[in-house]
Amino acid sequence: MTDTQGLFTVTQIDPIAVEFSLPQQMLPTLQGLISDPQHAQVKAYIGADTDGETGNLLGEGHLTLIDNQINANTGTIRAKAEFNNAGQKLWPGLLVTVKIQTALDKDALVVPPTVVQRGLDQPFVYRIKGDKVETVPVQMVYQGSAQNIIKGVQPGDVLVSDGQSRLKPGSTVQVLTDPPQVVQSEAEQ
Repeated sequence: MTDTQGLFTVTQIDPIAVEFSLPQQMLPTLQGLISDPQHAQVKAYIGADTDGETGNLLGEGHLTLIDNQINANTGTIRAKAEFNNAGQKLWPGLLVTVKIQTALDKDALVVPPTVVQRGLDQPFVYRIKGDKVETVPVQMVYQGSAQNIIKGVQPGDVLVSDGQSRLKPGSTVQVLTDPPQVVQSEAEQ
């Protein structure tokens, strides 16, 4: 009698490999990352949303392998990252959210998404000059849910992050150092 299942399976825990799939459009980016001597950073989360912003970080590793074919049914490509796992937080079969660093922008100007406005031709920001505002066209280098990277203004420029719907170029503004006091009244019950 022959047992095709075998008696046991060997699984390595430390270091551990995590496999994940990405859209096939990411192939050129992945190829650049895998050939870079500075390994692309990969983070694994449990309980994370799609941005990997919430949830518990289980480990940080690096990209090690890209599959040699694209899945024709899903249009995805598989990749593998290796994680040191001395604390055994990552476990075989565990479903995790993976976040991979695809680029590093040094000396980038990072602003909250609320600062950038959508214009007819291109994005812009309101910059404060004295007690007036002016519109400044900007280029979006990166756009995310928590931050944008822009070009077109200088570090130290004071930009408007709230109330832009009431502004136009030349509007007079007052910069508040403290939030305005809100008067609340208690309703009788």
